[in-house]
Amino acid sequence: MKLQITREARRDWQGILRHLRQKFGPATEEQAVILLDQLFASLLLNPGRGRPVRSGVYPDLRVCVLKKSLVFYRVSTEAIRIVRIMDGRQDPRRWLAV
Repeated sequence: MKLQITREARRDWQGILRHLRQKFGPATEEQAVILLDQLFASLLLNPGRGRPVRSGVYPDLRVCVLKKSLVFYRVSTEAIRIVRIMDGRQDPRRWLAV
């Protein structure tokens, strides 16, 4: 199984990292990158670890919490697709269309 990251998720993550770097410094940014890499490795070993999320846009959507971020993903037979990575204080209903 492989990991795929959507353009939106990459853009989300870059914004989170930029915020962490500006507010807390490069060490915090680096720690966040390490934690996300660890989460990705864990998802590859156990794709079902996140909890299901109801979504009118993305069937079979799941979410994992990573510190103050939410990592939304879908699992298929070929890949784990990271759909969005959002700050936990954001309201994901805007794009979930629940």
